[in-house]
Amino acid sequence: MINSNQTALLELLKATLFHIEPSFPADTDWDAVLREAKDHAVVALAAPSVPREEAHKWLPLVDQNTAHTLQLLHAQSELVKLFASHGIPMVVLKGAAAAAYYPNPVQRTMGDIDFIAPADRFDEANRLLESSGYTAQNDCDEDGRHIGYERFGVLLELHRHFSSFGLDIEPAIADGIQNAQNVSLLGASFPMLPSAQNGLVLLVHIRQHLIEEFYSLGLRQVVDWMMFLHAIGGTPSRIEELTALLQTYRLDRLAATLTYICNTWLGLPETMPWTVDKAAAAELFDRIMASGNFGKKLDWASRKSTRVQNTVTGVRQDGFFGYLQQGGMRHWKAAQRHRALRPFAWLYQIFRYIGIAVLKLIRGEPFARELLDETKEADFKNRIGV
Repeated sequence: MINSNQTALLELLKATLFHIEPSFPADTDWDAVLREAKDHAVVALAAPSVPREEAHKWLPLVDQNTAHTLQLLHAQSELVKLFASHGIPMVVLKGAAAAAYYPNPVQRTMGDIDFIAPADRFDEANRLLESSGYTAQNDCDEDGRHIGYERFGVLLELHRHFSSFGLDIEPAIADGIQNAQNVSLLGASFPMLPSAQNGLVLLVHIRQHLIEEFYSLGLRQVVDWMMFLHAIGGTPSRIEELTALLQTYRLDRLAATLTYICNTWLGLPETMPWTVDKAAAAELFDRIMASGNFGKKLDWASRKSTRVQNTVTGVRQDGFFGYLQQGGMRHWKAAQRHRALRPFAWLYQIFRYIGIAVLKLIRGEPFARELLDETKEADFKNRIGV
């Protein structure tokens, strides 16, 4: 159940995005609302509708967001020019490709730059970055989804693939790269996927936040999905293309759940002919409000609890061996550093679980309750379409 300050934040977002007259609770604590906006990474988006007497507290953060956005777009433009000069196709994922659907793109809080090139040119793209002054990050995921680089004070992630947790959307992305469209954002031009594939990426990113180690979905990602739908909602052919793609990858239930949340609590005027479990959507919305961007509002105890509950879902998505291998790679630092150890990550994870089980026995912690929690969590995620 959301509180008065969270309600006020939602009113601010509706007013900014859809010009809906806000109705703030009488007991609104505006300092607490600002903290909520920070936790969900939507300060710049909510700020235009804040009462005048409170605006001075928000403006410095808005200015910082604008400066970071311009810095990121500069770095992105340099990246786009570099790849174009060497004839390597690429598209920007999330970030600016999500902000393009906002009425005022600078209000969308930016993080890093995610981009992808055709799979058969990944190594070439990697070498190009290394030879062009981009600094590889020490914790780069070399054999996984992406390699991280830094330049111009911005983190950039070259994706080997975008799919994760047992869902393979690479064919759709490959098709989208071939049919990329150029978009201009605040004077910066860049290539992005066609609308249906771009919407698919936004949804898969949300799904990833719902499955990963701790619960980490906040309002920023939900608003990305909402503004995408708002932008294409008046074009039936685009909705039909999106719906077909969602059904192909069995993401239509998750799309319906998130869209219902956007209609009910965030003011999205467009409705979609998708079946939704309203009770599950309400529970998901409560979790979103309790989580914040990247799980910022969660304490470590709740993150640990959610991590335990995700075991059943992880096995269901990746298979037993795949789940062990991924877990081993996340926790075994030596395997992250040394390629020769990586095939044995699953074995490390087995011994890690044995150690955890022994500790639980020593502490007298119950297993039956955890199993019940895991089963309930798997059922909930099935109902929301994860």
